[in-house]
Amino acid sequence: MAEQSYTDYPKAASENAQRALNWAEENGWGTCLEATGKQRANQLAKREPISRETISRMASFKRHQQHKDVPYSEGCGGLAWDAWGGTEGIEWAIRKLKQIDNQNPNAMIEANILGVIEPSSANTRDAINSALLEASGQPVVLNISSEGGDVFEGLSMADLISSYPGEVTAKGIGIVASIATVVMLAADKSLMSKNGFFMIHNCWGMSMGNKEEMQKMIDLYEKVDEQMLNIYVAKIKNSGKLVDGDIKKTKKMVAEMMTAETWMTAQEALNYGFIDGYIEEQPKDKKLETLAFASLRPDSINKFKNIPKKVKLMNENKSLVEKIALALGLSVRAEEIEIEKEISLGEEKKNEELDDMDKVVEEKDKMIEELTKRLAELETKMGAMTEQIEGMTKEKEEVMANALAKTVSGKVENNSPKVKSLQHEQIHAAGQFVMKQILKR
Repeated sequence: MAEQSYTDYPKAASENAQRALNWAEENGWGTCLEATGKQRANQLAKREPISRETISRMASFKRHQQHKDVPYSEGCGGLAWDAWGGTEGIEWAIRKLKQIDNQNPNAMIEANILGVIEPSSANTRDAINSALLEASGQPVVLNISSEGGDVFEGLSMADLISSYPGEVTAKGIGIVASIATVVMLAADKSLMSKNGFFMIHNCWGMSMGNKEEMQKMIDLYEKVDEQMLNIYVAKIKNSGKLVDGDIKKTKKMVAEMMTAETWMTAQEALNYGFIDGYIEEQPKDKKLETLAFASLRPDSINKFKNIPKKVKLMNENKSLVEKIALALGLSVRAEEIEIEKEISLGEEKKNEELDDMDKVVEEKDKMIEELTKRLAELETKMGAMTEQIEGMTKEKEEVMANALAKTVSGKVENNSPKVKSLQHEQIHAAGQFVMKQILKR
């Protein structure tokens, strides 16, 4: 039976692809895009039928959205984004993929947390809330491959997952670190890939101000660490692996592990009681492992101090995806590697151009004087922008506070609520803590 194909992608996707082709015809592709990306641009521009597999690849390109605004003349990010259909095409692909799979009665309900957890990413409290409401109490599989991120966003996500009336199974693929571990433990069952890593540490961030302001931040960090510590210890207790059967000894051990930034293999995490077992079956989406590793940001991973040797870059001739996947014994699709190279090549080119500009600035005093004048003008504009941003931030915090306060009303009703485990109670307490912190501001 021939594979079904689709042509109902938006006109804007074809126009975005054509715009990328027009620019390349006039200026050349340079180091941007491999054969696959160029083929995709031609396909979309000509409005040719595309398969589910192609739609899936378009949807997966969403992870490169942070580069979409790079001008064509300054790097490959914007050019590659439009070649793959641009925002309209990629968003359509995500919706279309879900529509196609929902028509399959055997389709499993899954949600992904791939990459950094932060309000500006695809991994947010609102995204998880939408996925769980759509699941309507049915069993959910949550695929996680994340270096962590915003602690308050992560704790809010964990509270939602913990409160979900249906069964949630979390599957950690490769790396589950920092606040992503708390999100993972919010599930009813936590599994890891056998070659994966589970990392816990004390929360940290950047602060500025006088000693009183700094002390407030220290006090807040200590409270956050205590919330996370309680969740970890509760999970270990539920696993029946308390140190000598003693809560205090276990709490001391975990606190020391957090302070030391402890990376555990899946086997070690299982031995300690952080996880419940290994992922035995192959993922439904054959590209999931590749997408998981492609979504990890090098700058986010490299900020940690005790990264295992297996996770570190091993071969300068390989892309980030290849390096990490090879270290963890996972397969990578050639096309996904090409996509990663498209972006990395563009960033390298952009960095080289910036280096050249720095040299010119150093050699020309006249340009330095001009820059000084511009800085003075920017200071004036920054003052006005700061006032505007402060107003926007206050408005955003009020929206977040209202959203958190309405969490209960957004829950799916279930006549037979599941019995909450100890770590679920601790996670709910952490969620309440987050709401109080936001309401205080």
